[in-house]
Amino acid sequence: KAQIESGNLRALAVMSENRFAGLKDVPSLKERGFDVVSGTYRGVAVNPKTPGDVCKILEDAIAKATKDQKFIEFMDKSFVGIGYKNSAEITSYIEKDIKVLDQIISSTKK
Repeated sequence: KAQIESGNLRALAVMSENRFAGLKDVPSLKERGFDVVSGTYRGVAVNPKTPGDVCKILEDAIAKATKDQKFIEFMDKSFVGIGYKNSAEITSYIEKDIKVLDQIISSTKK
């Protein structure tokens, strides 16, 4: 963002579902006609053998934390979006993202 604000770079689009609050004038790729949504993943991972009830407790606590005003302010100040997904949702999201990114990477090899 600092590079954009300094004029060294010009943002053409963001890869999120919607525009970023800090770059309100920059359209999403969807707005530009490309059905692509991607981004950086941040999350919490546990051992696959972790009991389901423990995972549920963690998911609920993290979901609650993402709604905390101090957390939201910190993330906004850090220019990091919040898009909470539970384990099933993030797994599906990443699987779809891999397919999209694979197509993009494959197309550059032509």
